[in-house]
Formats: sequence, C-alpha cells, structure tokens
Amino acid sequence: MDIGKYLQRIGLSSPPGALSLEALRSLHRGHLLAVPFENLSLHSGGRVSTHLPALYDKIVNQRRGGFCYENNGLFSWLLSELGFEVTLLSGQVKNSETGCFGPPFDHLISMVSLGQGVGGGGLWLCDVGFGSPGFREPLSLETTKTDTGEPQTQGHLDYRIRREEDMHFLECRGEGGKRKDGGEWTGMYKFTLEPRQRENFAEMCDYHQSSPSSIFFCKSLCTIATPAGRLTYIGHRLITTRFPTAQAALNTSKRELQDEEIPVDEPLADQALELADLEGEDADERHHHEQEGLCRRKSAENCPKNELPDTHAKFHVLFLFFVAAMFCISILSLFSYHLWLAFRAPVFRTGSDKNGFSLGFHKNVAQVFGDQMKYWPLPLFTR
Repeated sequence: MDIGKYLQRIGLSSPPGALSLEALRSLHRGHLLAVPFENLSLHSGGRVSTHLPALYDKIVNQRRGGFCYENNGLFSWLLSELGFEVTLLSGQVKNSETGCFGPPFDHLISMVSLGQGVGGGGLWLCDVGFGSPGFREPLSLETTKTDTGEPQTQGHLDYRIRREEDMHFLECRGEGGKRKDGGEWTGMYKFTLEPRQRENFAEMCDYHQSSPSSIFFCKSLCTIATPAGRLTYIGHRLITTRFPTAQAALNTSKRELQDEEIPVDEPLADQALELADLEGEDADERHHHEQEGLCRRKSAENCPKNELPDTHAKFHVLFLFFVAAMFCISILSLFSYHLWLAFRAPVFRTGSDKNGFSLGFHKNVAQVFGDQMKYWPLPLFTR
C-alpha cells in the first residue's frame, strides 16, 4: 500500500502525527467525504473481490468506491498500516421493512483500540461502508457499559450502542428531520466484539453479488456524504439531501434524470456542478460533488436504466411472465368455447333429434353459464 497516495485520495496531505482519537476521526471523516458507497461493479459484469491489493487498486488508483466489504476492508488495512490496533467485527443489518436482522457476516465493521495511554483512549467503532444514515466519526464503545447506551450526537443525529448480554445494537434517531430529543430510536445493525478474519466474510460477499434477495444485486446505487448533506443516485434517480441548520430544516429533493443530463464524456466537476446547481458553494463542497460526479458517470456507463443484470434472476422474471401469458390465453380460450356452445350449439342435419345440443338461445346460455347472470363472465357454474 502507498499510504501517501491513499491519504491524498481521502483529502489528507500527510499521515497523522500521533495515533490519537482526533487522528482517527480525521481519517474516518475524510474517507466518508471522498469515497462513495456504491455497488456499480455488480451491475456492469464485474465481481467484488475482498483481496486487499484489488480493493486498493479500485478505490485509490481508479478513484472508485464500494460497499462495506470494500470500503471497510480497505480502511481497516490503512489503519493497521498506520499503526492502529484494529479488530474486524461481524455486523447483521436490520431490514427496515421486516424488522429482521441479517445473518452473521452480513456487514463488515472495525473496532479500534486506542489504549489507555493514547489520546481519547478506549474502544471505538469505525464504519465507512454503511451509506445513509451512517455515522461520520467513530463511536465510542465505552458507552455500552450501561445496557441502554448513552447517546452520542453527530450533527442532527443521535446514535447509541445498546447492549444485551454479548450482543450490541447500533441505533439512531433524528433521521427524517425529527427532533433528536423526541424521535424514536431506529435499529441499524447488531454485532458482537468477537474478532473476525477477512476470509470469514467471503461467503456473504458472494451472496450479496448473486442473490435476488440482496438489495445490492437488485438495485444499482451510488451515494456519497457531503459537508452539508448527501447525494445519492439510484438508477437514473437523483436524491439530494441537505441537513438541517439553524436557518433551515432538513431538505430532500428527488428527480428523474434524462439521458441527455448525463454527458459521460464531460469533465466530472462540470457534470456535478451543472446537475446539482451548486452556485455559491465553497471549494470543499465542490470537491465532494466532483466525487459524486464520478458516481453518476459510472452509473450512466454501467446501469443506464437500472435494468436487471443478465443473470438467472432475469430468466426467472421472464419465465413468470410467460406462465402468466399462457394462463390468460387458457382462460380466454375456455371462455370463447363457452360462447360458441351458447350461440352455435352443435345440431344434426337430419333425424328426430336434429336440434342436437341446441335448446334455444336462452336455454343454451343458462346451460353453459348458469342461471345467475352475475356469474356469466366466469364459466364456473355450468350445469
């Protein structure tokens, strides 16, 4: 690893002078403001590797981003190279729809021990691979000495790490602009402090790249934190979030981007500035929108319409459409046959029973469709 090049990638000019809490906060915040949380490789025929040199090449050399196994995997390597004592932990993300937690190794996070003699001291949770509403600076794990966890405020959000025996639950409140002191706590993920190895996460990393049950497999996304909020691209949808200030409330705007609004060959800074209408922003904010311009360009190149990738999932969807079409054709055919029986019942040309199956139009209809007119569109009540 070229530490100097990595630090430049996250907006830092030189390594921290001491392994302090302030240095850890600076590295954590710099990574979040410079490296997008994205899964575009999964939707462009690529595969995500947890091999550290491959992560370094993608995020530092190619100036890309990644999801938790990539961003947190590489960031933990940087911390170790700088001399921090780092422990990998396994997180289980809570599904906002079902309220259920994912399986072990669903999320990769890091714990840093600063030691009692180091500025800040104690154990700190680091996570630069969660997206929104992830925390921007490390959270203290010392607050979990109480079961409820003391709130830790960052901007307009409160975080707490609640403990139940060996399990720790990360929760936040204030998302959506609600008052921090009055909003409800929302679960993000749970974890234990049991040390893990990088290879432990390989199976779940493959799962999120191949399973239709994983949101990363089903939707292309790219999001990055900015000093004043967050920019997010999902397919062709742009979501701009500005955090509340003393003068303004939380503001979120959404709109669909047209193809002509995504000029792939235009310089990244020009794309981002034109798209987000950033007049009057300072140099730092423009720098972070340049990074988001990279996300938009990659999204345009790799996932122009957020379509299903050409995999077995696409085949399954097409097969379901085929089965539905065959069912509709069968129902229409059966209904047509019943109409034919009512209007043109079979008859014989000669003989005493030349009327054959025809009892007259009205009786034919009653025989075929039943006596109750409300059931006539459904050929289910024939005699």
